[in-house]
Amino acid sequence: MSLFGRKIETRHIGRQDSTEKRVKKEKYWVKAEKAIKMKDWDSAIEPLRQILEIDAKDHRALIKLGEIFVRKGHKENAVHYLIRAAEEYAKDGFYPKAVAVYKQVLELDDSLMDVREKMAALYDKLNLSEDANKLRKIISSASVAKEEEVLNFIEGKRQAAGNGDESARKFLKGIFNQTGRFLKTQKV
Repeated sequence: MSLFGRKIETRHIGRQDSTEKRVKKEKYWVKAEKAIKMKDWDSAIEPLRQILEIDAKDHRALIKLGEIFVRKGHKENAVHYLIRAAEEYAKDGFYPKAVAVYKQVLELDDSLMDVREKMAALYDKLNLSEDANKLRKIISSASVAKEEEVLNFIEGKRQAAGNGDESARKFLKGIFNQTGRFLKTQKV
């Protein structure tokens, strides 16, 4: 067989793999949707997890798992899957969808500072600096009860900025500009 023939065969095998994965995913979606219609949340979880084994970035499966765990009252699991979905949307450039999912996460747990920071970064990308600044104000004026958590969070950002993380540097600059403080150990 010629070299050219092998290339065609290899591409064909790759397409077959892709087709098989799509067929498997569709089979799992049918099972999951049937269970969801019957409000059998436990039976819906396994096929959705199977979909994620095939395609870990499947937005729909991540969102559905998050919604199911909300319905089951498992907030921590719901937050986990919804954050993963938002991160995948952001990676794929679907910033408005990522923001919408992060808002759902904050409805479940409004203490997640890292989610607020990610939303602020997305607002910056969407040229919504007023919204980004509002989030940074919320983070900077977090309650006294959360002071240690906030300080640890900011310290982590300071270290990341020191290691060249541009988004961490911008985040800190926004916070410190709003609060009137400046980093003494970093040039921001």
